[in-house]
Amino acid sequence: MSIDCLFEMLDFYQWKYNKDCWSCLNKLILKSEKIDSIKECINENWLLRKNYWIPYHFTSFTCIYEEINQNRFSIGLMLMGPSHNFVKTASKICSFDLVNYAKELEVYNWLFS
Repeated sequence: MSIDCLFEMLDFYQWKYNKDCWSCLNKLILKSEKIDSIKECINENWLLRKNYWIPYHFTSFTCIYEEINQNRFSIGLMLMGPSHNFVKTASKICSFDLVNYAKELEVYNWLFS
């Protein structure tokens, strides 16, 4: 699947809690480093969605959907950075230690440098 397609799918409620979508998007973003065309694709998709994805996907957080939340946390970290409220809250609630997410932090810095 392409990054564009996954961003589009996650716009819709029927895909909001689909673990395969979140997992695939997470893997694709993690593997995108150093490829300028993919960086542009991610940035473009995020810029288009940022205003509604934050309240739609990145405000509430429960540990009920553990696998989805791990991927969503990872994606949130890469797209919004470690200082975003969602990332901080999720880190506390589900005990996600940022030390284990060094690659995501590298991707965040690369995407928004």
